[in-house]
Amino acid sequence: MSDRNGEWAIRHILVALDGSRHSLAAMEAAVGLAASLESELVGLFVEDVSLLRAAEAPGAGELKYPATAAALDRSRMERHLQAQGSRVQRVLSRTCRAHGVPWTFRTARGQVIAEVLNAATEADLLCLGKRGRPLLGRARPGSTALMAAAQAPSSVLLLTQEGPLAPPVMVTFDGSPVSRQALALSAHLAEVLGQALTVILVADEETPPIQELQIQAARLLQQRELVPTYRRLIDRRVENLIHSVVAEGTGTLVLDASLFEPTSFSQLVAGVACPILVMR
Repeated sequence: MSDRNGEWAIRHILVALDGSRHSLAAMEAAVGLAASLESELVGLFVEDVSLLRAAEAPGAGELKYPATAAALDRSRMERHLQAQGSRVQRVLSRTCRAHGVPWTFRTARGQVIAEVLNAATEADLLCLGKRGRPLLGRARPGSTALMAAAQAPSSVLLLTQEGPLAPPVMVTFDGSPVSRQALALSAHLAEVLGQALTVILVADEETPPIQELQIQAARLLQQRELVPTYRRLIDRRVENLIHSVVAEGTGTLVLDASLFEPTSFSQLVAGVACPILVMR
């Protein structure tokens, strides 16, 4: 992920779509980000084979509103998924055209996580909604998005319908190459979203002192018309990061994936309501 000057850039953004409000919110944010970064957007709709197999089970049915039931078989489910894919493609096309964003659309059939992760190998950034659409009467608690986000080879942006990209932009910084990229991207986002940038300085016995980190961050930001706020995070426990983010109110969090244990990721997502951009 580098630009013409060898620094940072996001050229290809992949957004996973399932027709839910949360995935459409992720699409809206992805389109806006793509327009800002002059990136190409790729929409992905996965025809979930688990649903097709479930539709083949004896007695399978779907719930409708008002409360009625209809018989469900594989051909009906295939038509349902194809119609859903066509619908999200039309929404993506309309939204991208309105923002002047180049786009493509792909449909894949398979296990959702596997297909998303496979497509993410060709993207700089993967955008996901935190929750998906309930199908066959079963609620989805967001585990698909969390697993894909934790395992993706690319950077990941997690969004909810209630949490669009918004200021202040909060970014973790420990002086590492990835955190420098995160700081550059966050500065750009802050300029687009309203100039509010909070740099969370992360230090422990293995990193430079806090004062040195702040000097490094200020030097990297000196060419920008920003007046950042600095916060200190001495202990890398995710609870402390959550506290720092909540203290800022709603906003957008950008962080280096290597700063915290993978097992802490779900705790972080549950603990903050704002969008989270995980840099890798």
